[in-house]
Amino acid sequence: MTNCMWPLHKETSFESTTRVESKTQLGAVFWIRRVSLAQRIALLEEIGRLGHKNEFLQAGSAEEQLMAALNSIRAARLLIHWGVDRIEGLTIDGQPATPDLLVERGPEELCGEIAEALQSSLGLNEEERKNS
Repeated sequence: MTNCMWPLHKETSFESTTRVESKTQLGAVFWIRRVSLAQRIALLEEIGRLGHKNEFLQAGSAEEQLMAALNSIRAARLLIHWGVDRIEGLTIDGQPATPDLLVERGPEELCGEIAEALQSSLGLNEEERKNS
């Protein structure tokens, strides 16, 4: 009989979403997806394209600066569509909130809050956040 000194195997659990209580819409809770390596690459490439365009546009004419602002909103929409798993505790025009409904008719403050939470979870630094 051999004494085995190997530790017992303990199973690890991974939750693919994180629960966040809204600070802008009291009572609302949203779940954001935890990013995988492949998703991080795809999202950062897409957001990076918008960000690089913004660097040039922000220094340009009023029309170009308006385009930069539009790209920032597009980046937030992209993040919300990708990263929000579900929303609870919020109705919009009498309907339970969904990511699509939130973007189309929901409170802009909540969209900003969610986009910021997703940027944080992606590990975007301040410069990357500014350009997205």
